[in-house]
Amino acid sequence: MTEVKQFVELGRAIGGSSRPLELVFHAEKSPSVMGDRLWAIAEAIGKGAAGGLSVKRDDESTVLASPALTLVHHGVANLHYAALPEGPESKPFEHFLRRAAEKDVGTSETAAGQPAELLVLIAASCPNCPKTVRAAGLLALSRPELDVWVIDIQRFADFETQYSVKSVPFCVLDRELTLIGGLDESQLAEILGERGTDAYRLRVLRAQVEQGRFTAAAADLGRHEGQSQFVDLWRQSDTSLRMGLMLTAEEALSLIPEVFVEVVPALIGVLDVEDATLRGDTADLLGRIGDDRALAKLRRLTADGNPDVAEIAGDAIEEIEERGPSGTPS
Repeated sequence: MTEVKQFVELGRAIGGSSRPLELVFHAEKSPSVMGDRLWAIAEAIGKGAAGGLSVKRDDESTVLASPALTLVHHGVANLHYAALPEGPESKPFEHFLRRAAEKDVGTSETAAGQPAELLVLIAASCPNCPKTVRAAGLLALSRPELDVWVIDIQRFADFETQYSVKSVPFCVLDRELTLIGGLDESQLAEILGERGTDAYRLRVLRAQVEQGRFTAAAADLGRHEGQSQFVDLWRQSDTSLRMGLMLTAEEALSLIPEVFVEVVPALIGVLDVEDATLRGDTADLLGRIGDDRALAKLRRLTADGNPDVAEIAGDAIEEIEERGPSGTPS
């Protein structure tokens, strides 16, 4: 465990800054070892800074996670630590304080005016986590619209459960896009710049499917008009990803039976691809959708040179014909 005196020294290093900083300690309802430690660290830094950094205590915390520390720099409170800045995590934390004391906050032309939240889920002993923590924190210092939370999932297990975290670092952007593995500042900046684009929606859908979050993916197909992204991802998918997309489609159809109405013509077009497995899987999907516009093409596909594709096309035809017009069960 890092000695408190090292944080006193850190405070002294930033104490002469012309841009005073603030550390806010968000207490939890019941005292804990982690909370006591974070408060001691904040007090030690404040003691060393001797006026260059003020320390405040928030005992009525309503923040995302507590206990936690928030670094307030240039009036911006957007860098939060629900983790102990010790061990591998001590260096990025120290770097943020030094950088905040030296630099003005700039605004990104690509993200200005678009608030964003980035959760960086870590484990205290993770050797690869500091790289991503450092990248996210530096972005927060230069982008006041970006709210960054560094969260130790070993201490806040609810986040691990909510996002089905299997390894760290694990980032969550705006509570929807999940990113696994180490990321540098340029990679995170590029993803932030994609928000609001079709490429971003495609990235979100792929991540949801690859991580088995089929219910979330299915709900997004209806909320974000993501059917076209579904077709794009379907076209470029391998067998493994397509299995997940099929499960997503089944979930979406159970929620909104007409969810694929607008993209049935595009899916019919996929029946012409050279990849026999993709042709067969697409015929299967069209059968499950049950739209009779696919019948003509499926009937031709029963003569496909690949017997498996021909059989699947026949099964899809039967499934559609068992339903009424436009896929309504008869």
